[in-house]
Amino acid sequence: MRTTCLLIAVLILMLGCSEGVSTAAAHAASSDVVQPDSQQAPTASPPSRLAANPTAELVEFYLHFYDSSQQEQEKYSDLHDEVQQELIGRGAETVSELLKYDYSLNKYPYSYQSSALITAIGPEARQAIPALAKSLAQGTDPTFGNRYDVDGLVAIGSESIPDLIKYFNGDDLHVAWAVAAPLEQLGPE
Repeated sequence: MRTTCLLIAVLILMLGCSEGVSTAAAHAASSDVVQPDSQQAPTASPPSRLAANPTAELVEFYLHFYDSSQQEQEKYSDLHDEVQQELIGRGAETVSELLKYDYSLNKYPYSYQSSALITAIGPEARQAIPALAKSLAQGTDPTFGNRYDVDGLVAIGSESIPDLIKYFNGDDLHVAWAVAAPLEQLGPE
């Protein structure tokens, strides 16, 4: 019930932002803007209808999407994808909000959701490195760690290496094996 109310509230908030989009479009089409005939104005993509929504609300909707019923997931799947794209565009701000949820990197399906965002954001998600490395070292599969953490660390890039090395030098062979996976994918560095 809580999830249903949350989804509906977020949807209402998101759809309420469409006025800002239409106002921006009307301004851009205004006859007050004069363009020389010899020069074309660069085309800019219109602002997202979600642009006015706070990142914290979008992250909460995104993380808890799979808490809802299958029927609700089907109904709001397009909105989920739209929220995901908006959060990817917000980069480091999104990562900062994700890290506020203790379970975002170590409890499925939240870890999957978070990793998808971090992986898509890439190097701009560098603030997640310590949490991803720790989550990987504490992974549930003793032979590989959390594969979602591996994807995120590899997408962030070589800045991940020092944090991974900290865990690699331990006495636990399972942890060493887990952190070896992203180290191998990061290449010769």
